[in-house]
Amino acid sequence: MQFTYKDSYGESKRKTVYGVSDTECYKKRDNFLLLNAKQLSDEMKQETIPSLLKKKYARDLKLNRFRDSAYERNIDSVKIIEKNPIAKIPIISLDDRALDSFIQTLPHYSNSVIKKVYIALNQAFNTAIEYEIIDRNPLKKEQFRR
Repeated sequence: MQFTYKDSYGESKRKTVYGVSDTECYKKRDNFLLLNAKQLSDEMKQETIPSLLKKKYARDLKLNRFRDSAYERNIDSVKIIEKNPIAKIPIISLDDRALDSFIQTLPHYSNSVIKKVYIALNQAFNTAIEYEIIDRNPLKKEQFRR
């Protein structure tokens, strides 16, 4: 699917998106246009789940919101996320399919580890909402509830 849009300098540009269905193409187009309208910095556009979590945990540790042991445990959850390709996808580009694929890799961990990874994912999405990178937390959808 091909469409035109105005860049940050007001110039008309053409963009092509591909997908399995028209619905997927429209969704990709809408996400691109939304991202373009937000005028986020290039750094914010590239934020991933692990990068947001590491920044959040470092800030929380400096503010004494938790101790070193809790910080290490949270970083362990980030390491589990980093083992999956989802860690390299910018959070703004993350789709339900990638998130679902990641969640399906978790069952071989213990229930407490899975719970901590879900908490970390929620924290990452809520931080992204706070920074106005995304508008909603995808884990709130019925298919991802635990």
